[in-house]
Amino acid sequence: MHTKEPNAAHKAIAELEQRLKPQGRSVTVITQNIDRLHHKAGSSNVIELHGSLFYTRCTVCGHVEENSKSPIVPALKDRGAPDPDATSSKIPLDQLPRCTHKQCGGLLRPHVVWFHEGLFQEVLEATDEAMKECDLCLLQMDAHELRKGTFAKVWIEEAVQNKALGSRETYIRVMDKKKLCS
Repeated sequence: MHTKEPNAAHKAIAELEQRLKPQGRSVTVITQNIDRLHHKAGSSNVIELHGSLFYTRCTVCGHVEENSKSPIVPALKDRGAPDPDATSSKIPLDQLPRCTHKQCGGLLRPHVVWFHEGLFQEVLEATDEAMKECDLCLLQMDAHELRKGTFAKVWIEEAVQNKALGSRETYIRVMDKKKLCS
């Protein structure tokens, strides 16, 4: 993830934020991405629906903190992809990442939402507040997402659409037509 760079869309959104700032206006990015590329592009007000790979959360005490080390512990080095020559994928328990907050010692995991987990309450509340206060809502999705039935089909988009269409905001859905035709 550390080698990935923001694309033109990430940069355009960050530039829009910079152009609107002198007018006293703000841009809030609500994303399902866990890569922090909006931050890397320069956006400062980002709500990450599914969390971030650059934060860890303790499975015992729930403490969340930034962790940009890659890997987060030496025992996980070169463990990201299946290795057909590996004799074992087991990592000794004492080498797994541990929480140091108040000497908790619980196992750490990425601070992301995995399949079948609910979104974080504070993220839902921040999203709700941003939608209530926005003047314009741009919702971008590509045809791949539509075909897979991911974000375009889950309840959060419906909630976002209902808020955007039901009040003073303007709602625009941007779809990647190139990908629709492929």
